[in-house]
Amino acid sequence: MARKRRSLLILASVVPAISAACSGPSLSWLDHLAIYSAALRAAGDSLLTPGSSARLLLDPRKLPPRFVGNTPGQTGGGELDSALVRRLPVAGVCVPVGAARRCAADQRGLAAQVSAITRDESGLASVWVQVAPVQAAGDNTSLAGTPVLFHYELQKLNNEWSIVRVSRGLPG
Repeated sequence: MARKRRSLLILASVVPAISAACSGPSLSWLDHLAIYSAALRAAGDSLLTPGSSARLLLDPRKLPPRFVGNTPGQTGGGELDSALVRRLPVAGVCVPVGAARRCAADQRGLAAQVSAITRDESGLASVWVQVAPVQAAGDNTSLAGTPVLFHYELQKLNNEWSIVRVSRGLPG
């Protein structure tokens, strides 16, 4: 009994407790990484122009559970695990500040926020990604573009998560 308890404590300290934010069948930490990575890559591919100096950045604050009607940059869903953030396919981290949506660091591009992942009984995982243009701290040019919201549904086939459905815009 003591050995089993010790194993569980070691496992709990190594694997972040991300799956608690999910509904439906549980997902592993690696599943979270794969789902968020696929969704962020797809959002970046659809919005970033090849050769552009703009980059996909991550706002580590999760979108609130019911974020419809909220403004970009609002939080309420907690933060992504820092170990997960370091492994996602983004050029950096940016927490936009103020109405001008400026990054504290010298970064310009698109800041993406993700929702918690939900999963239905059929096995489909669902995640929302909101992408908004951001400016570097010293940039005084006007900011063009409005936030875009994507909804991705993914399915695990042969141990790999693939996007099976994409919608753009607010739910409802």
